[in-house]
Amino acid sequence: MTAKDLCMALIKADHPDEVVSLLTDAGYWHDTGAWRDLGDKENNYAILGAQQSDPIAALVEKVVNSIDARLMNECLTAGIKAESDEAPTSVKRAVAQLVEGSDPDKAANGRIEHWVPKQRREQAEKISIAATGSKSQPCLTITDLGEGQTPQRVPFTFMSLAESNKLRIPFVQGKFNMGGTGALRFCGGLHHFQLVVTRRNPAILSPEDDDSWSFTVVRRMEPTSGERSSVYRYLAPVKTSGEEKNGLMSFHADSLPIRPKGNDAYSLPQEFGSLIKLYHYEYTYRSHVLLSDGLLRQIDARLPSPALPYMMHECRDYKGDSDRSFANPATGVLVRLANDKGDNLELDFPKHDEMVVNGQKIRVSIYGFKSKKAATYLNRSEGVLFVVNGQTHGTLSQQLFTRNKVGLDYVADSLLVTLDCSDLSRTSLEELFMNTRESLARSEFRSAVEKELEDFLKHHALLREFNNRRRAEKIKEKAEDDKSLEDTLKEILSSSPSLASIFLSGQRLKTPFNVKKTDPSDNFEGKQFPSFFRFKGKAQGEELNRPAEKGRAVRISFDTDVEDNYFGRSKEPGEYLVEQELSEGWTPVSQRSMSLFRGTASLTLALEDDPKVGEQVKLRITVSDDQMLEPFTNHAQIQVTPYQNHEPSPNKNKKKNNSKNDGDENTNEAGIELPTARWVSKEEWGGHDFTDRSVLRLVRADAGADDAQARFDFFLNADNIHLLNELKGAKGNEELIREQYKVGMLLLGMSVIHEMGKDADGDSVRERAAHVTSAAALVLIPMIRHLGNLEFLLKPKVAEAA
Repeated sequence: MTAKDLCMALIKADHPDEVVSLLTDAGYWHDTGAWRDLGDKENNYAILGAQQSDPIAALVEKVVNSIDARLMNECLTAGIKAESDEAPTSVKRAVAQLVEGSDPDKAANGRIEHWVPKQRREQAEKISIAATGSKSQPCLTITDLGEGQTPQRVPFTFMSLAESNKLRIPFVQGKFNMGGTGALRFCGGLHHFQLVVTRRNPAILSPEDDDSWSFTVVRRMEPTSGERSSVYRYLAPVKTSGEEKNGLMSFHADSLPIRPKGNDAYSLPQEFGSLIKLYHYEYTYRSHVLLSDGLLRQIDARLPSPALPYMMHECRDYKGDSDRSFANPATGVLVRLANDKGDNLELDFPKHDEMVVNGQKIRVSIYGFKSKKAATYLNRSEGVLFVVNGQTHGTLSQQLFTRNKVGLDYVADSLLVTLDCSDLSRTSLEELFMNTRESLARSEFRSAVEKELEDFLKHHALLREFNNRRRAEKIKEKAEDDKSLEDTLKEILSSSPSLASIFLSGQRLKTPFNVKKTDPSDNFEGKQFPSFFRFKGKAQGEELNRPAEKGRAVRISFDTDVEDNYFGRSKEPGEYLVEQELSEGWTPVSQRSMSLFRGTASLTLALEDDPKVGEQVKLRITVSDDQMLEPFTNHAQIQVTPYQNHEPSPNKNKKKNNSKNDGDENTNEAGIELPTARWVSKEEWGGHDFTDRSVLRLVRADAGADDAQARFDFFLNADNIHLLNELKGAKGNEELIREQYKVGMLLLGMSVIHEMGKDADGDSVRERAAHVTSAAALVLIPMIRHLGNLEFLLKPKVAEAA
């Protein structure tokens, strides 16, 4: 068998046993001298075993490496040295300059979201992922028309570890030279096989370079005597004169049929570039790669906005009517949302803003999904994506939105937030992410980013309206007998001094439930560029004088007529600068954020140098864009006042009596109301994660409220199995049973909220209340029914004891 025949046979093999058989027949399997340590390191398992813990994150590294290879190829074919001053200084600029041929200085260029479908497909066909083999144990093959490598360079590129190959190249992702090997541990079977085939692009070869194809197989070898752990080695059986270590097998060919077309994995000729094959790759949900739960959607969350598109091919034994059934361009979840936002996103989304943390700019994008649409794009572990050059480097779950400091419980399962960290300094990136590029690091900077994000989301006007609107939809049907329920609860709580001290305050209950009206939204048509940007209620240029408590964030509102995405949009964005006058002059404020919503800009900042109480602080806020002749400049005088503990007074939220309320009237304050339970039928279970055993779901209300009172809405399962069993034997007392059930569960829910405290996260309270009430459901009604008879039953015993 020739080297080319062996190479093609390995490419088409779809089972690790086939690989063993081919290498055995060729005489290499048992020949220890034909295998070379990966990275030329004997103890390489210590490095390889400490990489990605998630198979999709590890696979994404392969795709990112292919994108890097494509950009390198474009750079070198343009005659630009990758490490020279002429080379692009970022991934985005590289795409603009080398692929689009556009001006890299323009913000909209270098983003595939602005490409037409034809351009996306043409570029996507230069990188592909094909699934082959069995449906239960697929093999994945990644091909790219990148720069490729010569046989002599493979040991120092594909087969190297912890080298500085890309460290000084600013427009590629890979820096640590080991992320691409993270996929090895997820290759199935005992040996973790990976195949590498590559050829250098002839157009960038030096005269002395070898233009052959070369290939190798990486395998895990069990420890032998003297070795404490397994070792990864690759096939290198060729003796090379003058070289201490063996080289790779190679052969000459103008092209190889290794690129996929439709559902044929190895159809189109490829003249250069690389192929990586991962045998029996172990990832979850191994269905058709293009289905909603398939590989494409899983990669989307880890590569939400790739620098370049790629193709996904399903080449296993599935039926289909056309090539579109088996192959589609992959552009990332954010590009798909931009294309399909009308069908999937609520009005005013996506929303793009900016945060500045420790002087580092982070672009914030918020996606608010229509009801039941989010599950198509993400799961609960992916509420916040931290993205660098289109690749997710870390995540926070949707539980962030239910934290007490955020309070967006009603839309927690309908939100996706991305933080674009591409502009962070190298030091900040190292502080924020682990080297594996799949998780967040524990550091002061990560804590500062998370804290700023919590505050940003809590006070975001669009999110507060979204949360209140979704809440109004959920609680549109209130109990008709609230007065009766109020009297019942008061009587129960008043009869117990301990309960009264906890829950009763005058004639109202310290209840966790509150129904708050939201102002009707005005029709606002924002301009592309502002004609004014001034402090709220003041003339343009008029100075603002206001106090600010020491230790609290400073919040300033502005009036403007510009569209909401002015600061965050990719095309001709606006910029704002906040400066504070210090002894050394005007200095940028390092902790700030700005959001726009229907004509109001909300600025949040932390003052520099920790000013003392009584000190006057001067601020200068400048707004500009490329179309302005002169920027808008606003000055503010901030007087630092003592910190105040803003605990709500008992009558702070007392509701005003309004007999003429027609449902459309604006109210500035919402009264504290008694707990009300909205019954949820079986048909509505999906919206509340109910089963036949579920009883109560608590959802935090009043997004963005700054007072100390935690407020929750109550939802009761009308078709709980234990309640239905009790109703069957009620014999005319069905309504009494339902009321006993309702009141009992409300009291249990209120007790859980009191026990966990006002600072508990919404998810934690909801889970505890669900567990407690579910456990009590079986005994609650019998307990209420029979405990009332205890006095009669115990009278003889009490008399006897006396």
